[in-house]
Amino acid sequence: MGLDPALERYLTDLDRQLAAAGVADRSDIIEETRSHMAERRERMAPQEILLRLGPASALAAAYGDASQGSVPQPVLRDERAMQWSASVAMMGGVLLWVCAIVLATLCIAEIMEPQLVSVWLNAQTGNVFVGAANPDVFAQLSDLAGPWLLPSAAFLAGLAGVSGWAMVRLAALSFAGGRSAATPH
Repeated sequence: MGLDPALERYLTDLDRQLAAAGVADRSDIIEETRSHMAERRERMAPQEILLRLGPASALAAAYGDASQGSVPQPVLRDERAMQWSASVAMMGGVLLWVCAIVLATLCIAEIMEPQLVSVWLNAQTGNVFVGAANPDVFAQLSDLAGPWLLPSAAFLAGLAGVSGWAMVRLAALSFAGGRSAATPH
């Protein structure tokens, strides 16, 4: 069974890079890399394999710079680092969703009480706050957002929601070993 076309293109590029680096045992290196790809193909998507191998030029340079002795193995990126970065992306995505919910709530409040909800500046204290103001202290407050609060909050809520969704999706794919729903198991 052949490899994915993206993996075959990588091997072709690696062969070309090895030739440019003057590496003599190119065919052995290509077959060894093909074997590594085939082993990992059972557990991860081609994009994940390519991500972990890194650029073909860097791998060829490593073989070209290798001293005499055994042929170096392709170095895959650290699995723990990949899991850690996926965890950070997941937390970041969830925080963006929380921001989207807060901003959407602000939009709803602005629609329901447009006179009370805004970004306010208390001229006496210098404090700035977002939310509903007490009508008793309106004389001390300046409205900083004016008519721009609703469109700005709606735009930022949408941006935070979409960004959060993308980060959570990428983190979930990374946790799953790079497999997507379309990738056969």
